[in-house]
Amino acid sequence: MGIPNWMGLMFAVVGLGAVVYAWRVGKKAEAARFWPTTQGKVQRSSLKLESGGGYQSNNSTYRADVRYRYRVGGRSYTSNKILIGGQLQMAFRNRAEEHCRRYPVGTEVEVLYNPDNPQEACLEAREETSGFLKLVGGGFAVFGLLLYLGLLPF
Repeated sequence: MGIPNWMGLMFAVVGLGAVVYAWRVGKKAEAARFWPTTQGKVQRSSLKLESGGGYQSNNSTYRADVRYRYRVGGRSYTSNKILIGGQLQMAFRNRAEEHCRRYPVGTEVEVLYNPDNPQEACLEAREETSGFLKLVGGGFAVFGLLLYLGLLPF
């Protein structure tokens, strides 16, 4: 008894969805390079444990939890996005700590904001997720298509 065809379709659809999402994230990061800027101030900067057993666990991942306040058109906003497309989970604590060191509490920062939606902002007009998602999503899509077409030996 082999793997049903619908599972191949499921893999292909999920993989294709990841590729499309990654493409959109990359486009948004590209557009953010041309967003206007305003001054902001870091309100919080701390290391956040995302998962795993504890700070010494090999299964732990970390995130820089940086929150900043900025003003656009007389309105005050708060954001916690460092990178426009998000950042990959950081398996190494020192990588997340580097973001915290770069943005300590009280620091004046240049905030890029979406002129069509000033609530959307970031500190760096780049992203770290699209290449990884394109690779994994593309792999899922190809695997699913091959599975659906019966070209795999199981």
